[in-house]
Amino acid sequence: MTTYVMRNSALVDKRSVPPRGAGRSPHVISDIAPFTTQDGTAITSRAALRDYERANGVRQVGTDWTGSERPKFWERRLAGERTGGRSRP
Repeated sequence: MTTYVMRNSALVDKRSVPPRGAGRSPHVISDIAPFTTQDGTAITSRAALRDYERANGVRQVGTDWTGSERPKFWERRLAGERTGGRSRP
């Protein structure tokens, strides 16, 4: 038995068309590890982090790093700040 699906307002054989959203898939980001902020607040989830940031009027900007070496953009940024110009990563 043939199965039909709607594509562009027409019924077509399901086997003859790619699935909707081909090439796209949902992304799931795992929760963060619990940590304590500098003021002693325990953050146990992404939702708690969003609430904490909202309550304190802060947000993350994504220029932090956790490794032992500076990221590639850092030297360019320092050079731009020293000369007074703007440097983008």
